[in-house]
Amino acid sequence: MEIAESRKQDIPTIRTILENPAIDSKLSGSNKRDRFTLANILKNRQNLGLITELKPASPSRGSLLPLNEFQEHIPEASIQEKILFPTVKNIRKMTKEMIAGGAIAISVLVEPRKFKGSFGNLSLVAENTPRTIPIILKDFNISKAQLELGKQCGASNALLITSICDPVEMFYLMHEVGLEPLVEIHDEKDLEKIRPLQFAREPFVIGINNRNLKDLTTDLKHTFNLVSKVRKIFGESQPIITESGINLRNHVLKMESLGIFAALVGTAIMSGSITDKMEELTGNNHTFLKICGMTDYHILGKIKYPSISAFGTILDIPSSKRNLKIDETIEIHANIPENKLKVLVLKDKNLKEIKKIDSIVKPDFLQIHISKNALQLKDFPLYLLRKMIHPMNIKNSALSEVFNEIRSLPSEIFAILLDSSNGRGKILDLERTQQILKQIPNRRFIVAGGIGTNNIGTILTTLDPFGIDISSALEMDGKKNKQRVANFMEEFTKTQRQKTKEKCCFSSYKTQFPDRHGKFGRFGGKFVPETLIPAINELEREYCRYKEDPVFIKELNQIRSNYMGRPTPLSFSKNLSKKFGCKIYLKREDLLHGGAHKLNNVMGQALLAKKMGKTKLVAETGAGQHGFATSIAGAYFGMKTTIFMGAIDMQRQKYNVSRMKMLGATVIPVTSGTQTLKDAVNAGLQYWIANLGDTHYLMGSVVGPHPYPMMVRDFQKVIGEEIHSQIKFFEGRLPDKIVACVGGGSNAMGAFYEFIDKEEVELWGVEAAGKGSQTDHHALALQKGTDGILHGARQLLIQDENRNIQESYSISAGLDYPGVGPELCYLKAINRLKLSYITDTEAIDACLTLSHTEGIIPALESSHAIAFGLQIAEKMTHNEILVINLSGHGGKDIETLMQNMEKTSHE
Repeated sequence: MEIAESRKQDIPTIRTILENPAIDSKLSGSNKRDRFTLANILKNRQNLGLITELKPASPSRGSLLPLNEFQEHIPEASIQEKILFPTVKNIRKMTKEMIAGGAIAISVLVEPRKFKGSFGNLSLVAENTPRTIPIILKDFNISKAQLELGKQCGASNALLITSICDPVEMFYLMHEVGLEPLVEIHDEKDLEKIRPLQFAREPFVIGINNRNLKDLTTDLKHTFNLVSKVRKIFGESQPIITESGINLRNHVLKMESLGIFAALVGTAIMSGSITDKMEELTGNNHTFLKICGMTDYHILGKIKYPSISAFGTILDIPSSKRNLKIDETIEIHANIPENKLKVLVLKDKNLKEIKKIDSIVKPDFLQIHISKNALQLKDFPLYLLRKMIHPMNIKNSALSEVFNEIRSLPSEIFAILLDSSNGRGKILDLERTQQILKQIPNRRFIVAGGIGTNNIGTILTTLDPFGIDISSALEMDGKKNKQRVANFMEEFTKTQRQKTKEKCCFSSYKTQFPDRHGKFGRFGGKFVPETLIPAINELEREYCRYKEDPVFIKELNQIRSNYMGRPTPLSFSKNLSKKFGCKIYLKREDLLHGGAHKLNNVMGQALLAKKMGKTKLVAETGAGQHGFATSIAGAYFGMKTTIFMGAIDMQRQKYNVSRMKMLGATVIPVTSGTQTLKDAVNAGLQYWIANLGDTHYLMGSVVGPHPYPMMVRDFQKVIGEEIHSQIKFFEGRLPDKIVACVGGGSNAMGAFYEFIDKEEVELWGVEAAGKGSQTDHHALALQKGTDGILHGARQLLIQDENRNIQESYSISAGLDYPGVGPELCYLKAINRLKLSYITDTEAIDACLTLSHTEGIIPALESSHAIAFGLQIAEKMTHNEILVINLSGHGGKDIETLMQNMEKTSHE
């Protein structure tokens, strides 16, 4: 091939680059070489995933993305620049959009001439992608040098194009370099060339390319024709993906029915919003709409609505008014548009008959009504299960029986159709259906029965099912009627738009808040003395500059991975999960250097302060974890550190006071006011005002004047980003609920921020109820607070009717704060955040439960999240997923815990 031949002339230059001893430090993605690989990711998936591709240009369509300036003069640019220089603008932004859209892997084209790619693009993508997401080196790979440079840039996989090399030789060369092959085939000739790989012990993925490499046209029939032949040689468990030509939701569903593990999409997502297009392909904002009982193919040309997903026909069911013979069925299917799916409805057929009918009619999906005990689904081959819509009558059985039956169904089934009358059109039992969808959220449900123009809005908004099945309401005189279809589609589309609009409120949240005044709705802002305004404005200006600076980002990422110990594990709690009957995961921030999440923010702010030319750090601390983390940063960056801590908190946290002093920090007791965190913040701010020139105030939570709430959140959001990629790897989907304790709110915002625009994930903040929510000894700012201003920002505060701030109380010093971050206040106001509380006693009990059950001692702050998490775990089903953010280790609280245990034993 011409492109492969031209690639040969680049090999000497690539070798020269590799011989440069400084190359490792120049490639920002090189610190993530232990990245997960594609085969392992795919084997853990239930539904088809999307592999996104950074594709700067294509030979057939020219430039697809905005290119950096030197690309305008690429003929004059040196070949080394072409190879290493990032060619695409806004790579970080696009990478984040791909991750936000749910990409399970990212492919990066690096060929410089026809596709305008570079290894610099690959390195930047790897730098900005969690190690749990594979990165594919997509090149016309013909030499070891290309593979080695790709590995240096952070790739985990490499494209092996069967038609341009000896695939077996290249396969083992890739594994030698440490890259897992994505073996690409186009036709049966390619398949024969890779046949020897069926005996390989090393993992790999097979990609079926739908693009004709001669004329560059695409045809999905390449995948349809080859997939069964690939499985015959390599077996059902072999990961297979489809490449090129996937640009519609129905394409994705068709591929899923074939058992394809993932689809690689490039050109389809390169225009407009990447995240929106990915959501369109995965169907997150679109209901699957099936019009069943088609009897006349002439109507198909009159009802061309984009929102219709599939048409269904009924074969050989004499009791149905819409029954067809096989030749009539074939005729209608032949007239169904290519971009619509074909569903065939059968009843009381044996397995041999089903296989024969499937081979003749070739529907995309089979809706098979099976009389009880007539057929065993476990006897069905996988290829039939994957395309099966399984009907269930939910009317005549107890709900517990319905739940058990659904849970016993093979996981490979495409969808379950819930009906109340075996397809006779009786009105759907809305309440019962709602209970089923709520109890079993990880299945696809299509609802049917009495659905029409008059109730589709209610059904969509109340149930929000995966799919809708409609038939008789669209008919007149036994035939589908154009006007009735139009009336229904108008109401269906209107409701869909309203649902999408409501979701867009959250989908656009991250680009709207905080606003330019640093406000989240009515909360936040800058309420500070005039003397602080220049310093606050300088901080905002410098932060906004450095947070987009590649050198700053690279340095911070290296500190995170090489010094702090990120990513932290997402640990499956085997014993608790077994005890409570659902899947419980703990995000282990207690394993971060320093023993808590605080270091995420502290190292980011300290690095920023260093860039700003500051030489000193000052901070407040309550539980001592933030003070300890700041002391670590001071030692690491060589900055003099002063910590203000309430006198009462110093008594409660002697262990952390000693650790701060060990690290060279000066710890100053605060004896004014309540002698706790609120007063420590006041003292720290006063010190900062007197030393603005050389000192940075290192705020420990998402509180204070803008830009602190935004900046602290941004440095902490790595927690949620890791949860997102880790849970996708372990479970193939997002969690149902995430729980975090809330004091000021930094660990909660860190865990929640990634999921604000993912409404299917419940976000639970747990406050400290201290000695009881009905007493005056609590820290329930979000649940009992009123609007007020504290430490430079409007927020919810514990205060009396005269706006006097009241003392807060919690056994955990880190939650003993009368206010809460403004962003959390706003999330409560817009109903995105759910709230609960836990008392001192409940927190201690939860601490002991986790210690005895999993061998993990949580901080008392985290124990509040554990306690509430275990409460809701009791109400969750075995397939539901709960993530609890374990924000810190309990070593600092041992003395308090032992005192309370002794007190309890005496009582």
